[in-house]
Amino acid sequence: MPHQQQNSTSDEEAHEKWDSFNMETVMQRAGVNERSVMLMVTRVVKVIVYIVVFIMMTVCATSSKVSLIYMTSQLGEPGPEADALSGKRMFAGDGPSPIWYWMIWVAVSVPHLFAFYRCGMIVAFRRTKWPSRTAFFVALLMETAHTCGISLMVFKMLPRLGAHVGVLLTAAVALLPAILLFIFRICALPGLRSAAMLVGDLLALLMQASVFAWLALYTADPETICWVVVSVALVSVGLWEVFVNENAPRRLLRGLIDVKRELNANRHKTYLLLSIWKICLTFAFTLFFGITTFGKTSFFQPMSHAPRETDDGSSVDGARVLWGVLVHVLSSSVGYLVAAFSLRSQMQIVGFTIPLVASQLISIVAVFLLSCVDEADLAVNDWRGITMCSELPELIKRLFVERYAWMSVFWFASFVWITGHVWFPRSNRMAKSHTLFSRPFYCNVLFAESLLLNRINERNISECRPINAVVGSYVERLAIDLKQPQLSRNVHKLIEEAPSKPEDAPRSERRPTKIYMCATMWHENTNEMLQLIRSILSLDKDQSARRLAMKYFEKDHPDYYELEVHIMFDDALEETAEGDTINEFVVVFIETLLDAVQSFTNETTDDLPSVKIPTPHGGRVEWTLPGGTPLVLHLKDKKLVKRRKRWSQVMYMYYLLDLKLRSTIVDCSLQEQHDVTGRTFVLAVDGDSNFEPASVLKLVDLLKMNDNIGAACGRIHPIGWGPMVWYQQFEYAIGHWFQKATEHVLGCVLCSPGCFSLFRARALMCPNVMGKYSKIARTAKAHFQSDQGEDRWLCTLLLHEGYRVEYCAAADAMTYSPENLAEFFNQRCRWISSTLANNLDLIFAGRLFVRYNDTFSWLYIAYQAVIFCAGLVAPSVIICFLVTACEEAIHSFDDAQYGLWRSVVFVTLPVVIHIIISLKYSKEVQLKMVALLTIFYGIIMLIVAIGLIAQMCVASEVTPIHYLMGAVFVPFIVGGIFHPNEAWCLAQFVWYWLTIPTMFVLLYIYTGANLHDVKWGTREKKQTDAEKKEELELDMAEKKGAKEDVKDQPETAVASTTGIYAKTAAVVSMSFNDYFHWMCCLYKTTDSDVLQEVEIKERMDKFTDRVSCLMEKLDMPKISDEEEEKVLGDVNVETEVPKKETKIYNKDASAAREEYEMAIREPKPTAIVAKVRHLLVNPYWLDHPKLEGARLRLASKHEVAYWKLLLQRHLAPREEDKEQVAKLKRELRRVRNLGSAAVLGLNLLFITFLFFVDINPGFEVAWPFSDDDVEFSIVTAVFALFFVGILVLQTFGMVYHRVGTFMHVMATTTIFPTADRRPSADDDLTENGVVYADALQDLSTGMWPDESEARISADAILDTGGSSSSRRRSRYESPAGESPTCYEQVFLDRARNLSKSGRGIGAAKLPDKRRRSKRDETADAIWRRVSSKSGDKS
Repeated sequence: MPHQQQNSTSDEEAHEKWDSFNMETVMQRAGVNERSVMLMVTRVVKVIVYIVVFIMMTVCATSSKVSLIYMTSQLGEPGPEADALSGKRMFAGDGPSPIWYWMIWVAVSVPHLFAFYRCGMIVAFRRTKWPSRTAFFVALLMETAHTCGISLMVFKMLPRLGAHVGVLLTAAVALLPAILLFIFRICALPGLRSAAMLVGDLLALLMQASVFAWLALYTADPETICWVVVSVALVSVGLWEVFVNENAPRRLLRGLIDVKRELNANRHKTYLLLSIWKICLTFAFTLFFGITTFGKTSFFQPMSHAPRETDDGSSVDGARVLWGVLVHVLSSSVGYLVAAFSLRSQMQIVGFTIPLVASQLISIVAVFLLSCVDEADLAVNDWRGITMCSELPELIKRLFVERYAWMSVFWFASFVWITGHVWFPRSNRMAKSHTLFSRPFYCNVLFAESLLLNRINERNISECRPINAVVGSYVERLAIDLKQPQLSRNVHKLIEEAPSKPEDAPRSERRPTKIYMCATMWHENTNEMLQLIRSILSLDKDQSARRLAMKYFEKDHPDYYELEVHIMFDDALEETAEGDTINEFVVVFIETLLDAVQSFTNETTDDLPSVKIPTPHGGRVEWTLPGGTPLVLHLKDKKLVKRRKRWSQVMYMYYLLDLKLRSTIVDCSLQEQHDVTGRTFVLAVDGDSNFEPASVLKLVDLLKMNDNIGAACGRIHPIGWGPMVWYQQFEYAIGHWFQKATEHVLGCVLCSPGCFSLFRARALMCPNVMGKYSKIARTAKAHFQSDQGEDRWLCTLLLHEGYRVEYCAAADAMTYSPENLAEFFNQRCRWISSTLANNLDLIFAGRLFVRYNDTFSWLYIAYQAVIFCAGLVAPSVIICFLVTACEEAIHSFDDAQYGLWRSVVFVTLPVVIHIIISLKYSKEVQLKMVALLTIFYGIIMLIVAIGLIAQMCVASEVTPIHYLMGAVFVPFIVGGIFHPNEAWCLAQFVWYWLTIPTMFVLLYIYTGANLHDVKWGTREKKQTDAEKKEELELDMAEKKGAKEDVKDQPETAVASTTGIYAKTAAVVSMSFNDYFHWMCCLYKTTDSDVLQEVEIKERMDKFTDRVSCLMEKLDMPKISDEEEEKVLGDVNVETEVPKKETKIYNKDASAAREEYEMAIREPKPTAIVAKVRHLLVNPYWLDHPKLEGARLRLASKHEVAYWKLLLQRHLAPREEDKEQVAKLKRELRRVRNLGSAAVLGLNLLFITFLFFVDINPGFEVAWPFSDDDVEFSIVTAVFALFFVGILVLQTFGMVYHRVGTFMHVMATTTIFPTADRRPSADDDLTENGVVYADALQDLSTGMWPDESEARISADAILDTGGSSSSRRRSRYESPAGESPTCYEQVFLDRARNLSKSGRGIGAAKLPDKRRRSKRDETADAIWRRVSSKSGDKS
């Protein structure tokens, strides 16, 4: 036998060696070139962005400070201590002017106006809280002191000291931060390491305080000393917040820490008031010093003090003032935006820290040079004065030597030490601005210094967070309801006593991110399955590379995650004569999975290890993928579990979050439960979704950024072929570009589609989320909300609980969309009914949303209400548009008097016919009518388009139509510019234009007419005879109930006998022992013909089944319920067969199994082998040929008990009461009738209103921008302005969101270390460990030069004996096992080949991260680390 196995293995290897012309699979080619090109383009763009950001930040910070020094030097002459050189003003004019005071006040107040606007928008569109009186008073005191200090600095200190000394003194404004840093260092860091830090803090404090010693040496003027001391001290008071360490023992500085925390939580309403206060306070200082200097009359007439004209007759004062203020305001504003961009894009060192620190030195040099330039030389473009100024050496000598300005080196050095935390960024990608800066916006006077001192130090932020969202939400709601806000604060303080693991804790001390990828499948074809499987394998390969880098390269990657894949297969088992077995779709999935794994690994996967487990819901099959990811296929039996997507989601959410996750954290503290559930995510996808790992990581980034985010969705791209798909490509693009982006900016996204969304486990585990989501719909409203649109209903429940739903445009996913009109209309019918029901719930329950959800406000509710109302009247707007267009077309061909009425009949008559057909005929007839009308209205839209283009071309002047078309198309063009990768979707506008009447009129009619239909609509299979019978019975029961509702009389009982039961009596049947039936139809009935045929066929079908089990019934007694329970109780999970002896059919289980196996081995012609089948032991589907190689494992008692309870409560299909079902259908019909009538009446009124307004000449006005007789309707203009206003608002939302998306892409794009940095091999390995690990494990790129032609043989992978199949199976063991996974073994083999003896062979295959001369060093570093970790020292 061993010899035969070796021969077979060698034959396989020889065949693989001979068959060198293998066909490259689509899986290997799909998207590789495109992704590599896009990655390279993104990296090049990021390099350019690095350079641009660095230059812009440096220029803005330098310009801000230089322009400030220039403006303050114009306020007056320096003090008596300044001589002719050190007190020289920059470009001095003819004298001070009051206009400079006004302009400086404007410059100082601009950031406060920005803060007021921003806080006002957040307060308007978010639910915010007021701080306590203590916190508000402290903030008021600190900000007042800071504003006073700034005012004294610009109006007194800087003008008296002069430009040179003033620019040096701006580095000495961190006195209070230095004190706080020293105090909190003593409290927070005891030990040897803190001693060195304390020395540095003490020296920094002394250096900052040395400004007072220098001041005594510099001047003896008490007024100057007073202004400088008071100004510097007050300015530093406002910069206290960053340096209060929340991790210090609170018993020492409890009050200050509590105030900081409360301000962080309630900053927006606080600074909404403080911004106005600071503007007014600065204005008061401006008036005081201006009137004191110039007098009341002169100060309020600033232009009368303008300088005289120069010799050439031109005045330069106005230009000086304007340019000075504009340069200062614009440089500071742009600089702040660039700073926020750099921090959120993970460019802090290059785009924030280095430019701001360098700008302080550059500003000093610039001020010294510009002050020595003669303005007359600049006027004649003589730039030699800058480099050849003879006064500059004398100025430096006199100021730095004689006036002790060399002490400014101490101020600058201490400032760099105090702001040292900015050199070690720890912020998350795409962090919000309030988590980056302690105070909103910036200080225009000290731009660079304020940004550095206000940059939040993440190490000073307490890791203590509130307990899980469930308890926290209920505590806050209880506090609101009882009007006792102190209750919430007290509870949170008690909870915060147990801190969680810090974010930079070692991986072993905190649990990593866990992702449960859950897909729902039903009747997908091979191509659709391939999309999902490719995404699964890509994720498996990505997580394997991160795990290997962490394990062998000591790379603690922040994006590391653990992955489990679960697929819920609806209706996976089909009935056969022998028993239930897996259907054809499951078989196709298994075959597609094996082929896809083979294409990823280039190896045969017939023996891909799998486990089959019988479960109470049907069963499951588990595979271990090459990267160690478990893939679990849950087989749902329709007789045991409810069908459809919502119940599949209920199934996996309960199983994963309640059974698996909760059991692992049940013994943890509340804080640990909060952290674990916050870092566990559920990735919900469809059975045809296609996405990359980078898209998933972007969604994870979004949820990590804010604990209050419950779900996030990505950008969905519909794929397929045909006009319907092309239409949806444009529709999806516009919907995501404008609608979802605007919802994200103004409030939050209302729907996270189930084809690609990430949910936080903590949010789903809230009782009011899954508890309501798993309820059966028993009312029409519940049916519309939960059954017709489960994704929207789940998001509504999350919003009810206070969570936020966001949209990430950088996370792309593709999914197949309906390709024919019938599937599309049925899908949209469900979506429209669900959207209407949830939007009504949102509008009418707006008070609760605003009260309990921070992301909602009354303005956002109003925005949604406006969009909702606009959608209701959309059909009438489209009809009026078509009528007007047809009228113009009729006039162009025939100037008839009744052209308007003819166009009305021409447009509306098909709509009326369609309404009648929709109410009288079936859906199939309706859809055929829709197809005909689509062609009809498509031709009309084509004619309208030609007419509009011709009208715009022949018009001699700009008419209203030009503005309207521009307002419509310009946002689309702007959207295409901001989405260059998706701009091709705009080409599909042709299909969108032609189908506007279909989608906004005919679809609405179809939805209203079929609002009561409960069918899914897409991928529906043909109804069975039993289902047809049940539907007929329900229809008759509904008619019966309708009659009873309308007429409650004694004749009802008699009338009911004419129903289904009376009419089935027309059949006379005889039977023999229930096996032979003879049926005779006595007479023909009108309503039950189909029902009788179905019943006849159904009884005949049962005949074969009863005959097949006749012998079993005669020879074997039926198993009793007690025996069945005994079998279930004795099942043991850990073994493949039950250990305990249980009697089945009066025999031991072991004896029955032996007898069965003997009968199989020695069959007798007359023997009847009756295999004992049990749902949880050996169901028939286990014997399917596709599952023969899978190992059998039985479910545990705990899991079986849980599934039984879950099935009993939520998932088991119940025999619904026919009267209850009929009542629900009657309610659905009633809602259909009332809702359709209301919408139809509303649109009729709207059409009537627009029509009579249009024909009434009193509502028309002349176009003011034309000399011709061009008139337009006022009402039309109002509606056009409304539409344009919505588009403009959504365009701004799109631009704002797109900038955030660009920052997210830049933050997630890595650039290799440059040659200037010259990192060591170990540093390079730590920096790019994931990339190297992915390259070493990659099996799809072909052989390495040192690998054999037959790939890596099984003997080289596993040194132990055994069959080839067992050796291959060991390569796919999970990471928790002792054997490495397939990818890990390949990684180890290749890494060991990078030793010094074989360095040159494998090093050439490493990614080109460094220069080729450095590759050998990286190869040696990989070999050393892998050898040390694996214990291989050879």
